Order: sequence, then C-alpha cells, then structure tokens
Amino acid sequence: MIGYLLLIHCAYSSYEYNKLNVSYTSDLILELVVSLVLIFLQATNSIKNKGSLNLDNSLIKFDKYLKKIKIDQSLQEFNALGFNNYNFAYRKEYIDIVKMRREYNEFMKDN
Repeated sequence: MIGYLLLIHCAYSSYEYNKLNVSYTSDLILELVVSLVLIFLQATNSIKNKGSLNLDNSLIKFDKYLKKIKIDQSLQEFNALGFNNYNFAYRKEYIDIVKMRREYNEFMKDN
C-alpha cells in the first residue's frame, strides 16, 4: 500500500514539475525507484503460502512459495468425467465427400 501511495505522489509531483516546465529532480527519481521497489517487494510477499488449519486445529505448513501446476493433476476430475479441452471424443467423424458425390450421382442417374 505504501508503495502505491508513493507512486501516486511521484506521479502528481511529476505532473506539477511538468506544468512549471522544470526538469525532474533527483528526489523525484529516488521516490519513483523506492515506490517501485516497495511494490515489487509487496507483490513478492503476497504470493507466499500461508499455513492453514486442519480439522484438529493444528497448523499445516506448506512450501514457502506457490508450486507449479501440473496439468495432469489439475484436470484429473475433468478427465475422470470424460471431458477434455479439445472435445475430440465428441466430434462427428469427417464426411467422406467423394463417397457422398458418388451416392448423389447414382441417385441422380436412377431418377
């Protein structure tokens, strides 16, 4: 939150400097760098896994950061139900155009 407030203040100060046609000072650039570093640290800290309580009210610790998602495990429920992302199992077969033309031509010859 502090990083975002510093960034907003830096943007406002930059706007004011621009209105006065004054070059940017080193404190404005320092404020920008500090705000971006704080935002980066806050974002990095927010992805850390927190512990959670199980039914016995004991704390379960996870790895420090988020784990990679394994596709086969994340889609296990969908695969068990028979769904898939591409719906290949439920597509109609391709139409044999040559066969259809032959049948049509035979039909037209008979009629």
